[in-house]
Amino acid sequence: MIWGFWHAPLILLGYNYPHHPVIGVFLFTVFCVLFGIFLSWFRIRSDSIFPCALAHGAFNAYAGFGLLIAPADELFTVPIGFPAMLAYVVIAALVCLNLRGCK
Repeated sequence: MIWGFWHAPLILLGYNYPHHPVIGVFLFTVFCVLFGIFLSWFRIRSDSIFPCALAHGAFNAYAGFGLLIAPADELFTVPIGFPAMLAYVVIAALVCLNLRGCK
């Protein structure tokens, strides 16, 4: 959650969600929690921070491209909108199940 709140000032200034800054802070915080689960899995499985850094950078590149070609309403874009959150919930759940099986 801290990671999401870290981005809140930029989002409130219009970055990522220029038409919906308050909802954007909420959505991006949810995204950060879900993406954090994915990055944690990388860290645990690899025993290194480098895959996490690579995944974070790769996602930033992907999200930047996605926002470049996004429709008019950013709440429905693929990288950080509502539809994408559903996919991230599924991925986070699969990661959590995988981590449980590793014990």
